[in-house]
Amino acid sequence: MTKKYERLISTLDGNGIVLENNYDISHVNYHIDNVRNFIVSSTHDDTSDIPGTKSMSGTLQVVDGRFFPISKNNLELLLEDGRKIKFTTVLIDTNTQTYNIRVIGGFNQTK
Repeated sequence: MTKKYERLISTLDGNGIVLENNYDISHVNYHIDNVRNFIVSSTHDDTSDIPGTKSMSGTLQVVDGRFFPISKNNLELLLEDGRKIKFTTVLIDTNTQTYNIRVIGGFNQTK
């Protein structure tokens, strides 16, 4: 039987700006987890962990009251440190003004 697990690599927390085509559309607090998936491979002699894919997902909480539709494309999050990440929205909780997001690709530097 193959076992799988995730290991947290890093967490990003801070205040950011949601951009659509480089235009400021919302200010948010973000919490994003960067994880690596592993597969545990076992033989009769040995067990080893095989690194798999990395993924990033988390939450954005709107702080300025400017919601953006869940179906928007070309969304990026400008992080406090100046990096940008592209993301897609997975779910929105209008009661808490919180979006669940999935990051697409890796980090981009601002120009």
